[in-house]
Amino acid sequence: MTMTNNLEPSVGDQLRYAQFIKGIERLNHDELKDVVTELARLALVLQPAAIRWAAYEAAQNLGGMDAKTGWFE
Repeated sequence: MTMTNNLEPSVGDQLRYAQFIKGIERLNHDELKDVVTELARLALVLQPAAIRWAAYEAAQNLGGMDAKTGWFE
């Protein structure tokens, strides 16, 4: 049996996306620039930082190694 680990959006995710798109279509140029700037900050700055933090926490929890001292517990 082959297991796949696909990320699939929920119905709620799809509905929020559709509402977001409807809201975007009503924005003027300056408002759209503000939204794009914030989305870029989230995608290019905050999300990678959150992923690094989550990976560090997972490694600490699964590895049994104390990251500060480098000693196994």
